[in-house]
Amino acid sequence: MIHSPRVVERIAELIKLAGVSSDDKIQEMTDHYLSEIEDTVALGITEQKAIRDTYQTIARTDLKSIDQNEKKKKKWIIGIISITLLCLYFTFQCKNTPQLIATTANEEFVEIPNGWPIDSDIDQITSGFGLRTHPVSNTKRFHKGIDIKASKGTPVLVTGDGSVSEAGYNPSSGHYVIIKHNEQYSTRYLHLSKVEIAKAQTVEKGDVIGLVGSSGISLTPHLHYEVIKNDFVMDPMEVIAP
Repeated sequence: MIHSPRVVERIAELIKLAGVSSDDKIQEMTDHYLSEIEDTVALGITEQKAIRDTYQTIARTDLKSIDQNEKKKKKWIIGIISITLLCLYFTFQCKNTPQLIATTANEEFVEIPNGWPIDSDIDQITSGFGLRTHPVSNTKRFHKGIDIKASKGTPVLVTGDGSVSEAGYNPSSGHYVIIKHNEQYSTRYLHLSKVEIAKAQTVEKGDVIGLVGSSGISLTPHLHYEVIKNDFVMDPMEVIAP
């Protein structure tokens, strides 16, 4: 895939603003994120969305551990303070936002998908949201959701009313379902052993949409669950009720 010079330049700028000062390291990480865009597009995501997600990933990533051998610079300190303040701001916003939020555009209410997406007594998160070492490729990658441990065949529950925008299979995600809840929110459910619904079908919160499995690139049975708000992934733990 041939990337726009502006996209390449913007990724390098974001990496540098995050505190990476070595030119060699900036080039290496730029190549890595461009490869991530190509992998995402290969899964059926539009190039524009893949690029936006990559920009967000860089903003959320702790680059300190990747560039730990480089001398600390003032830019790095300022970058960490800025990211920390942003994280505190968004955490405060999420904690103080009710499950029904008013949109400023039309004063209608938007329901937020929430609750556990599986019917299981385990509810154990084996991999959280954010930068991690991929269990199969053993490379640093941004994990766009959470992995919840469950036995194969455990019912997977939709976390909010909506309709099925996609239901199918690909080599990476395995059997998967994507639910569009409203103009702001969507949720994704990956690595299923079976899909129980069809595209365009209407669903209600708590409906069974599939069964836990280990299809696609997966080592053990689990559910990979994502929450997307305004085309950007967010930590599902911010909306999963205790």
